[in-house]
Amino acid sequence: MLPEFLKKSFHSPLFWSMLIAIIMLGGHYVWNFHQSPMGGDSQSYIRVSYHIGDLLKGNIDTQRTPVYPVFLALCRSIAGEEYSFRLVAVIQYIFTLISVYYYYHICRFLFRSTLLVFFSCVAYIFIVLLKEDCNASYILTEPLSVFATVFFFYGLISYVKNPVYYKAILLGLGLLVIIMLRPAFSIFLPILLLFWLGQIVFFRISWKKSVAGLLATCLSVLLILGYSHLVWQKSGVFSITHISTFNLFCCVVQSRLYEQSDNREMYEMIQGAIEEFKRQCPEKLDDPYWLSICNSWGRSPLTFVCFKMGDPHFISDSDVTDLTITNVVKKDPHLLDNSDYTKTDLLLQRHCIYLNNYVTQTIKANQWQYLKYVLEKMVAMLQKEPNKWGFFFGSWILSFIVFLCFIRKESLPQSWVHFLCLLFSAGIIVTSFGLAYTDYGRLIYPIISLLILGLFLAADRIFALCCSLLCCQAVDVHHGKE
Repeated sequence: MLPEFLKKSFHSPLFWSMLIAIIMLGGHYVWNFHQSPMGGDSQSYIRVSYHIGDLLKGNIDTQRTPVYPVFLALCRSIAGEEYSFRLVAVIQYIFTLISVYYYYHICRFLFRSTLLVFFSCVAYIFIVLLKEDCNASYILTEPLSVFATVFFFYGLISYVKNPVYYKAILLGLGLLVIIMLRPAFSIFLPILLLFWLGQIVFFRISWKKSVAGLLATCLSVLLILGYSHLVWQKSGVFSITHISTFNLFCCVVQSRLYEQSDNREMYEMIQGAIEEFKRQCPEKLDDPYWLSICNSWGRSPLTFVCFKMGDPHFISDSDVTDLTITNVVKKDPHLLDNSDYTKTDLLLQRHCIYLNNYVTQTIKANQWQYLKYVLEKMVAMLQKEPNKWGFFFGSWILSFIVFLCFIRKESLPQSWVHFLCLLFSAGIIVTSFGLAYTDYGRLIYPIISLLILGLFLAADRIFALCCSLLCCQAVDVHHGKE
């Protein structure tokens, strides 16, 4: 005879969801055991992790926010240099597994069909693992960001169901951690402020607790502003990170907006960099508009322009390498295997104010052209990978249509959470295309849970509507027979 709790477990979608997740994640870890954990941004996070002590002295790195480098440094101090990446991967797989548990409870709150809750969880597990360049086996923020998104919305639901002070305060202060994990999560700030204001207006019984959450959120905002001030002191740009200046500069090049700028000196430098790129990389000219030109670190227009600006002569690669060895990777020489990223970062810091002013003025003077460029990128990605981007855009649009159609039939808490999910997803999609020049799939990856949720939520509502119509028809037939 099986114990009673095991009998109940066999009938629980959560049990089977977690079992499938354990098998899938375990198999995925073994399959990728000998694969290199290095992704597109891995080296910059590792580099910063060797200088965590500088952070305590107020000497921050203006390229990468500190949460993930601190995480890497802790793993290295626990497991040692040789096994630190293994420990990072194991912890990230564990966080992915935990996210399945919280994702299940989000579905239980929003869905009516238990069967669709289970299928939604299974889809979440598979799709999270299918993203090959940023899953839990990589030294990247994406695995923890996926967990942070799921946990944040679970926290909102938990507070809606049972508003207490400690949940409100943890939500407000947790905002600081997730934004310092991934600056793109700054979009959480207006979402959370809107959430507290909505709670105060619509759920007046718990308004005092919501005010406490609002105050905790404001405290997080103050700390973020203080950190931005440190970035401003070092780079001249008031932001959480100067990486946005790099991305927007590449967007200006991709969109051809530099041709419309009055800054002819910059135009000549960018045009010269593009011509140099064409000369050295003729094999990449098939896709010159927004991928190849800006995605080659060593020959990108940004690197070329930074070399030229403010310097009496062209700086040689050896000069930059010496600078890199002296100031950046003296504690970790193997990072020199691909130091173009670091070169670009050092040069960007040197001229960050100038570049930031140039980018801001150029985009501000050509707003409609820039908007057209962003929309063109979305269409181009949809044409290039219709299955993937059709799923991304289609899931959001379908979820939005369902929200509009069923808003009057839903309970207020369900509609409220659904609306916030839609708002956050839209914010991440728009900022990914509007503020970046490549890797859109990886940038959108942290909200994959919300897109899957939206797709299955639409299926749940349609399924419930069909069941309701069939029940009504059966009742009518029964009454007709009588």
